[in-house]
Amino acid sequence: MEKTRRSEEVKGMLKVNLEKNLAHYKLDVSFQLEDELVILFGKSGSGKTTLLNMLAGLIKPEQGKIQLGNRMLFETGKVDLPPQQRNVGYVFQDYALFPHMTVEKNIYYGIKSKQLSHTGDHVKRMIDIVDISHLLSNYPGEISGGEKQRVALVRALAYRPDLLLMDEPFSALDEKNRLQCHEEILRLKQEWQIPILLVTHDHGEASKLGDRIVHMEEGKVTQQT
Repeated sequence: MEKTRRSEEVKGMLKVNLEKNLAHYKLDVSFQLEDELVILFGKSGSGKTTLLNMLAGLIKPEQGKIQLGNRMLFETGKVDLPPQQRNVGYVFQDYALFPHMTVEKNIYYGIKSKQLSHTGDHVKRMIDIVDISHLLSNYPGEISGGEKQRVALVRALAYRPDLLLMDEPFSALDEKNRLQCHEEILRLKQEWQIPILLVTHDHGEASKLGDRIVHMEEGKVTQQT
């Protein structure tokens, strides 16, 4: 019942209309994203990460709206939900792990005890898929960059987000783990029916994973394929 109700609320419904003045240009984007995986392409500095940060609630737009399902996450002068209330999963480019927490505590951070009953098996499956079960008692400073990236991926997926944002999430993975993560992301997309935005510079990865490819340049969408 809970899964059915939740799917009805969020399925196919991310509406974005945002403006933000940046150092060298004005970010001005408007799009609608259904329960699909959209690839963000563009040179460094084109506004891709800034856009993800605004959706996650880490950067405040000058004006605009962000609607996810029947919830308004941001509306100028009316609504600005903090990140912890948006239920947005985010795999950061720099991992953003808590250095004072073990890998296990990083993964389960933010998951309330009442949520464990319907997330526990899913989290364990993700831990096995990206092969980090042997790292659970380690701290971020004790593991490699590729291992940190795998931990960040599991953490973002752990609490079943309504929107998933990924900033080059597979760049530090070896081929085997990358392919396994590709398969899991596609499976979860089908199962959860949530919008996913993914930044990558790998054309093969984009072609395999993306329902659409959105090209950005100086804060604007220049092409969609």
